[in-house]
Amino acid sequence: PPPPSSRASRIARRIVGAVTVDVTAAVARDMTRRRRRDDAKGECARGADALLTTLRRLILRALRRGATPRHIAVIMDGNRRYARTRELRASRGHEAGAATLDALAAWSFELGADVLSVYALSTENFKRTREELEELFDLVCDRLEAMGESAAVREYDARVHVSGDLDALPKRVRDAARAVMRATWTHKGPMLNVCLGYTGREDIVRAIGDVRDGVKN
Repeated sequence: PPPPSSRASRIARRIVGAVTVDVTAAVARDMTRRRRRDDAKGECARGADALLTTLRRLILRALRRGATPRHIAVIMDGNRRYARTRELRASRGHEAGAATLDALAAWSFELGADVLSVYALSTENFKRTREELEELFDLVCDRLEAMGESAAVREYDARVHVSGDLDALPKRVRDAARAVMRATWTHKGPMLNVCLGYTGREDIVRAIGDVRDGVKN
């Protein structure tokens, strides 16, 4: 008979081989389940996109039955509440709000609006914590840098304008604002007006000054 060491070696090899087969089969089954699950998710996502596209067309068709607004203004608010209800960081709420801007612009321009004004960052926001404020400024920079190449700006040849007291903003935000305005200056389509560093009080004072100057003239 073979020595005990040889017999033990053969038994060990058989065990290892059986375990390897079992592990390989388990991995294959897991990969199959994952592939089926991903396929199902993909089908659901495609179905949801198709539904949203249909709803968008129906809503736009209904809106066009009335007078088309030439200037649409939107105050972007509620980002922190959105994050809080989902137990997320405030920055994630701001990111979610910023992500809706491109879709909002596409809807507005497809409807026929000449101007979309988005009130994105008021001076009231400057009262927040330094950490949240820096995250906000970083997000504004990222969105401004991407805005010139966004789908809505490209499709409708929109011109981006940044309004407000830019001197109250950090240099990196001012630079990003000026860059996107330069990049889209020659565009002939509607205007996307992004309001930063604004206050309602200053708007009222400016309006009163314009009325005063008009009366004088």
